[in-house]
Amino acid sequence: AEVALERGRRDEARAMLEGFTRTSEPDRLYRTSLMPVVARLLVRLNDLETIRRHLADPPPFVSERERLSLASARAVLAAAEGEVTSAAETFRDAARDWRRYGMPIELGQLLLGLARCERATGRRSEALAAARAAAEVLQQLRARPLLAEASALQDELEG
Repeated sequence: AEVALERGRRDEARAMLEGFTRTSEPDRLYRTSLMPVVARLLVRLNDLETIRRHLADPPPFVSERERLSLASARAVLAAAEGEVTSAAETFRDAARDWRRYGMPIELGQLLLGLARCERATGRRSEALAAARAAAEVLQQLRARPLLAEASALQDELEG
């Protein structure tokens, strides 16, 4: 779905996400663990309702990984809904927890989301610190597209 969306094939990406939802129904813990990726894709497809539906009905037992995944998805949704102050708080808390958990790609994504929210609330120095932290994590991962986004945001905030 990510590749399809990057290539501009929105209908294909949407169909793949719908297929994921159907096939992952029996294993909701698996679905929950992938919720940050799914939420980011659904935001790009302007489908916030599907994210809300997923977040409204989490599995009864949630491991630390799933708990963190739900927190990430909640931050993504709050930011997409324009609730940037609460999104920033959720991004910040989730980034702290993911750092402890040890998932650097999610940490980089969360720090980037935090930087965007801090910028939107006018907290320029906090936004710059988050953008720098995101760039550092993403540089280590060699995650070029995300690193380019973090670097561009950093340049904007420094200028």
